[in-house]
Amino acid sequence: LPLPPGWSLLGSKWTSSTDLSPQETLLHFSARRGLSRVTRFLLQQPGAREALQLANREGHTPSAIAASRGHEHVHQILTKTGTNAEADKATEAVPLVSGEAWVFCHLPTLNTHTLTVKVQPGCEAPTLQKSVEHLLHSITHLHTK
Repeated sequence: LPLPPGWSLLGSKWTSSTDLSPQETLLHFSARRGLSRVTRFLLQQPGAREALQLANREGHTPSAIAASRGHEHVHQILTKTGTNAEADKATEAVPLVSGEAWVFCHLPTLNTHTLTVKVQPGCEAPTLQKSVEHLLHSITHLHTK
């Protein structure tokens, strides 16, 4: 799902120096409704780390909302992400220097691996063989850690 440049869970006017006042975010909404797939998607978006810690006007974080509504699976996703330093590092943006971008994603709860390839205009697209080899290499590397 392509999002507009500068989009963040915290709003389009958010910057890292912005003072975060209590507000309802999409992460609060997905936690309230027990939407685990939406929650996982939102946790990969800009502003996710900050939104995890942000209380709404009632003083509840997304994790607290999920727990209070009995959405244990969503609560676990939010809690694990909030305490997992590796997940925080993995969501940081990396500047691209080549004509293509490879994004590897592992969703252990679904036992799924995906590889998304974006090719810049004017650059040659990788072959299917190269894409499959890259995916297999990424899976092997992930499971040997």
